[in-house]
Amino acid sequence: MNDLLATTLSQGLGSGLFVFLLLYVLKTTGERERRYQATIDKLVDKFGVVEDIKKDVETIKWL
Repeated sequence: MNDLLATTLSQGLGSGLFVFLLLYVLKTTGERERRYQATIDKLVDKFGVVEDIKKDVETIKWL
């Protein structure tokens, strides 16, 4: 990592900024993905409740 940083900084400011932004985007993308997965897990749990309600409504309709 340090070698990569030293090499890019020796190439100029533009390449240094590029590497910094690339690493920043990769880090934030990983965090966002973890939040999305947590949200999906919560929605899956709630979907089970919706399925139970659907079954109850269908039972009531037939009565």
